[in-house]
Amino acid sequence: MTMAQIKKAGYENNQHKENAMKAKMQKPSIKQLATELIAIKRAMVIAWKNNPEDYRDCEPSIQVTLACDETGFALQDGDNSFSGPAYFYWHWGVADLFPSCNCLETAKDLIDQCQLLFDSSSENI
Repeated sequence: MTMAQIKKAGYENNQHKENAMKAKMQKPSIKQLATELIAIKRAMVIAWKNNPEDYRDCEPSIQVTLACDETGFALQDGDNSFSGPAYFYWHWGVADLFPSCNCLETAKDLIDQCQLLFDSSSENI
C-alpha cells in the first residue's frame, strides 16, 4: 500500500466516523408513544378487572420496551422470548407500566433511555 493509499484510507475511515456521529436516532414523539402506552395500560386494566383473583397480592404491571437506532424504532410489551420487534434495534429503554403510572412521563423516560445509549455509542465510534 502506498502512502497516498494509506492517507486516503485514513481519511475515509474518519469520514465514516463523522457520518456515524451525524446520524440521528429514529424515535416516536412523546405523544405518539404515550398513546401506545395508554392503549397497553387500558388492556391491562381490563384484564385486571376481569380476573381480580390473579392480582390479589399485587398491582398489575407489564414491562414495555422501546427499541431505537438510526434505522427505526419498535415498541414491545411483555416477554416476547427473543421474537419481539425490539430485537432488531440496538438501543433499548425499559419500564414497568402500572395502572397508576403517568404515560407521558413513562414515554419521555423510555425515549431518554434510548437517546442516552444512542449518544454514548455514537461517541465511541
